[in-house]
Amino acid sequence: MKVIEFLLFSVVTAISAKEAPDAPDILEVATRLTSAVQEGILSTSWFHYRNFGSWSYEGGVIIRGLWELQNVLPELELEDFLNRHLDIFLDTPDEFGYRILHNESLTYNDTSVILPWLYSIGDNIGLFPIVYADRLRYGTKPDFHPPRDDLFIISEVVEKYIYGYPWHLPDGSISRPITWLAEGFLDLRGGGIWVDDMYMGNALLIDYSLLSGDITHLIEAGNQILSLANILQDEESGLMKHGYHNWTGHHSCCFWGRGNGWALVSLTEFLSASKEMNLESVNPELHNDILQMFNTHLQAVLQHKGENGLWHNILTNNSTFQEISASSMFTMALSRGYRNGWIYDDFDYSDTIRQSWDAIQQNIQQDGTVANIIGGTGIKNDESGYTPSNTDYQNSGPGIGAVLRLTAEMVLFNRHLHL
Repeated sequence: MKVIEFLLFSVVTAISAKEAPDAPDILEVATRLTSAVQEGILSTSWFHYRNFGSWSYEGGVIIRGLWELQNVLPELELEDFLNRHLDIFLDTPDEFGYRILHNESLTYNDTSVILPWLYSIGDNIGLFPIVYADRLRYGTKPDFHPPRDDLFIISEVVEKYIYGYPWHLPDGSISRPITWLAEGFLDLRGGGIWVDDMYMGNALLIDYSLLSGDITHLIEAGNQILSLANILQDEESGLMKHGYHNWTGHHSCCFWGRGNGWALVSLTEFLSASKEMNLESVNPELHNDILQMFNTHLQAVLQHKGENGLWHNILTNNSTFQEISASSMFTMALSRGYRNGWIYDDFDYSDTIRQSWDAIQQNIQQDGTVANIIGGTGIKNDESGYTPSNTDYQNSGPGIGAVLRLTAEMVLFNRHLHL
C-alpha cells in the first residue's frame, strides 16, 4: 500500500512540476496589472478610465492597491509614481487636498447644505485620504510632501467630514439622503443605508486610529460597521442587502456581489486593526461581535461560490455573470481570515483560495486589463438594474482596486504557506 501511495504521489508531483511553468508568476501578473492601471490613471477623464486617477472612492481603492503591491513587491518600483500622483492633489488649487491643506471650506463658503456632505461619507471626500495613510505606512522617499501634510489631510477629513457628517439615524448609524427610485431616491432627512458604507464610511477612521494611537476611532468604526451590518444582513441567508430605507422600513431587492464584498473587506480591515491595537483587551465585546459577524458573513458568501471558484454579480442568481471585483474581495477576505486564524472552523481553505485566484487570473488579459468588472451602480429597484450595459475595462474603476489588493494579498498568502 505504501509503495502504491508513493507512486501516486510521485506521479502527481511530476504532473504539477510539468504544469508549473505555464502558471503565471505573481510578479508577472502584478506587472501587467499595474502597467494598465497606471495608464488608466494618467488618462482618466469623465468618459475614459473614469475616476481611475481622481479624488474618489474608486481612485482611493486603486491607489491603496498599488501601495500594497509596492509594499510586498518592491521590484515593481511604483513609489515615485504614487508620490507624484498624491502630491498633485496637494499642489493643485482646485483639488480637495489643496483646499484642505489651506483651510478652505469644502462647503463652498458655508453656503451649501448638500455639498460636500452628499458624498463626504464614501464616494468623494471621506475615503480617498486612506492613500495618505498608506504613504505614511509604506513610503520611504523624503522628496515629496512631508508626513505632517498627509497626517493633516487625514485628521481634518476625519474631524470635519466624517464626525461632522449630518445624516445619522436616531441610533447614530450613518445614512445617506439617497435611497433608490422606488423609494423616492432623495430624502434630505437621510435614512438611506448603503452596504458600501461599511467600508467607505469607516476605512479612514480605522487608519486614523492606527496612526494616532487613539483607539476611540477604531471603536467608533466598529460600532458603525456592526450597526449597518445588523440592519442589512438577511437572517435566512446571512448575506447583506444593498440598501435599506429607514423611514419606510424597506430593504432593497438584491444581494449584490460587490456590495457584499465591501462589507466583508470592512470586517477584515477592522479585525487587522483590532489585532494591532489589542482591542480585545480594551473592548472584548466589540472585537468578538465583529469576529462573529465576519464568520457568519464569510460562510454565507462561501455558500454561493461557483464550482469554478467565482461568484455571480447577484449572489443568489446564477444566471447573472460572474463578477471579478466581488470575487476578488471575497478571496482576499478568505485569505486574510485563513492567515490570521479568524475563521472559526478548522477547514483548510488553501485550495479554495488558490482555485478562486486561478479563476480570477483567467480574466486578467495579457495587456493587464481585466474583464467582467461591473461599473459603479447605486441601489436598484430589481435585479435587472444590476445588469451592466458593458464591462469594459475603462469603466472598471469601482472594482479594479479589488483585483490589485487581492494580488498583493496572494503574495502574503504564498509566504504564509511557506513559513
